Amino acid sequence: VDFIPCQRSLKPVCGTDGITYNNECELCNSNLLKKKNIGNANKKKPCYPILSPYPTA
Repeated sequence: VDFIPCQRSLKPVCGTDGITYNNECELCNSNLLKKKNIGNANKKKPCYPILSPYPTA
């Protein structure tokens, strides 16, 4: 299986399988690996809130 080279950017997306992927590219690679057709369930949003260990203020 040939995988797509992904950048290491954190832009979480929720897959229709209920798993949060680091970005849409990783979701695509999961499809290739699992031979499935997992879609983006929430239009580029994570399945659950991502809590950052870094303060925002």
